[in-house]
Amino acid sequence: MDIKEILYLKQEQLDLYITKIKEIQEDIKFYKTLLGRNIKSINYDKITDQELKIILYVQKGLINKEIAAETNLSINTIKKHLSNIYLKTGLNRYELIKFNEYK
Repeated sequence: MDIKEILYLKQEQLDLYITKIKEIQEDIKFYKTLLGRNIKSINYDKITDQELKIILYVQKGLINKEIAAETNLSINTIKKHLSNIYLKTGLNRYELIKFNEYK
C-alpha cells in the first residue's frame, strides 16, 4: 500500500489500524516479559485444585469479590490463594489472563 492509498482511507479505518498496532505492541511486550523470565508453561502439578479454580475465574475476568461469591470463600482467602498462585507461576494477574490466551 503506497502513501496515496493510505491518505484516502477513512478515519475509522486508520483508527482501527492504530488500535491493532497497539494491541500487537502489547502482545510483543507480553512475550518479551515471558521470555525474559524463561517462562514456557505453568507447572499445574504445583497448583492446588482450589488455586486452579481461582485461576480459571481470573481468566474469565472476575474480580476478587466475584470469585469469593462464586467459591463461597472470603475475599482474604481469595487474596491469599492469588498470592500463592503468583509465587508458584511467576505471573501477575494480567499475565495469567494473557498466558491463557497464548498457550
